[in-house]
Amino acid sequence: MGQDDDMNIDEILKRIKDPNISESTAQNNNTMYQYKPTSTEYVMENPEQFIIPECIECCKLLWSKGIDTYQCGNYEDPIENGFWIEIDTSSLSDENKQLLNEISIGDSRIFFNEGLQGQHNYIIRVDRLNNPNASQELCDIADNLSLQDTVQFTTATEILDKYKRTGGVAKTDEYGYVYYDINPERQNATLTDALMTIEHPELYIVEEGRLYKNQHALNVHMNYLNQLEKNGNKHL
Repeated sequence: MGQDDDMNIDEILKRIKDPNISESTAQNNNTMYQYKPTSTEYVMENPEQFIIPECIECCKLLWSKGIDTYQCGNYEDPIENGFWIEIDTSSLSDENKQLLNEISIGDSRIFFNEGLQGQHNYIIRVDRLNNPNASQELCDIADNLSLQDTVQFTTATEILDKYKRTGGVAKTDEYGYVYYDINPERQNATLTDALMTIEHPELYIVEEGRLYKNQHALNVHMNYLNQLEKNGNKHL
């Protein structure tokens, strides 16, 4: 029997000895779902291990739309914090950013938060106390968002421009932004030259002229194309 099973048995025994221990108290004493920051990709592969049941279906719905989650609530949170999911704003399309902004104006369950470590993300939150439909309520909010492609990629034009500027003279504009002039030795460089230097050529899709940030971003893109095809829409 695993460690998690032992913990669940201990909680059951405590509640038999003391019937006044509430469900929320028992959940708060459970160390399941209490993890340090973990990559979105790994969480997506093992959602039941990391995400509480009330939030898991909404997270899956967001992922199916091409939207990454940053973190979500836990049973150890104060009850007044509700059940909540934080959306990774850097993964959002402009359309979905606008949708969230518009919805948040009239719906207090959605709000923009500065979060941890400088993250500026949207949070969707519903009541936790006496709310047996919390999971469906979260999903109903997320269902307002649109299917989107990943925004985590660099175009061929950007790849070539960066390559040409590598080794160029650094300059600072009037706003303090540092940029680089074209390196004279690379001014006639081609995209082929630039692609020879990328670390993960398997993430570059020639037909699209896109270099995806990582395998997760490429997976999101492929899901987007598959969903479009199922819906009878053309690719890109």
